[in-house]
Amino acid sequence: GCTSGHGISGMAQLAVGSTIAVAAMFAGGIVVASLFRRA
Repeated sequence: GCTSGHGISGMAQLAVGSTIAVAAMFAGGIVVASLFRRA
């Protein structure tokens, strides 16, 4: 959805802000997933 589309279109345009946003979304997802695994 929004996350993957943001990454694909942003990376295609070499947009720095989009790259940072996608990296932050992935990092947030990894943190949340690791917290849920421990619980």
